[in-house]
Amino acid sequence: MNKKWLYLFLALALPGLIFVFLKKFGKNEFALPVYFEKGIVADSLCGFSSNTVYQVPDSTIAKYFSWKSGARVVVVYPFVKDDLSEVERIGSKYSKEELEMALLSGIPNNPHSTLPVQFLDYNQFGITVHCLFRVQEPWSVVLLDNENKIRGFYDGSRRDEMDRLDLELSILLKKY
Repeated sequence: MNKKWLYLFLALALPGLIFVFLKKFGKNEFALPVYFEKGIVADSLCGFSSNTVYQVPDSTIAKYFSWKSGARVVVVYPFVKDDLSEVERIGSKYSKEELEMALLSGIPNNPHSTLPVQFLDYNQFGITVHCLFRVQEPWSVVLLDNENKIRGFYDGSRRDEMDRLDLELSILLKKY
């Protein structure tokens, strides 16, 4: 009979003690990765390489964004296809001071979007998307921090990917 009470006590107390210990001494943090932290290698299309952390050049940022601080999201059309509702949902959630979005398009037809659209000719589109923002299909959305470092790639037509972007944006705006 006494063993039953001892086992019952341990079964109830041990998880509680572990919870209290982790709550008091543990850290529950989520860190966003920095892509291309060791640099990039030259390829046939881009032709440049780097041994340091890759940052999108300031000249490119100045073309598509109007301010220097906060988070930036680049959306690549037609990689994201015609449904931009998920991307616009994320864009409408944050203020202009927190987040700025740019939609880059290499197709002259107008994507149905409330986001400002930057039209690029075919060659400039390929170089800008592949070489500067380092986007490869199926990814269509890029998250940049205030130092122009790439923090994430996402598929803009999938809701779960846009929810992940939303979560990582909130972490980026709070922590960095």
